[in-house]
Amino acid sequence: ATCEPYALRGSIVKNGASALYFSPSSTYLAVYQKQTSSGATKDEKNLTIWNVSDLSMAHEVFQRQFLKAEWPYFQFSDDDAVCIRCVTNEIQIIRPAQGFDKLTRLRVPSVAVAKISP
Repeated sequence: ATCEPYALRGSIVKNGASALYFSPSSTYLAVYQKQTSSGATKDEKNLTIWNVSDLSMAHEVFQRQFLKAEWPYFQFSDDDAVCIRCVTNEIQIIRPAQGFDKLTRLRVPSVAVAKISP
């Protein structure tokens, strides 16, 4: 038996990390950190997406609150080719290979949660 697919490749130090999520193909790792202050601002990025292959940061955003029922905030397709994120009144559709900053915005008033179905 071998454990090579699960061998430790490196480490990421994120103080206060309270939630982790591997994308379905294990290409990306999402890490949520608790806010460091009660008056956190959008300049304080506390949700990061990492490339597992080289441990580089692929994207970071500010997430106001953590709700277990909505985690993970970035929903990946089975092959990690598409990712969605639900924010106020919109669903962001992302193709990670093209970069997380290049996204399509789908306006959906009062949307609360979005999920990708297999």
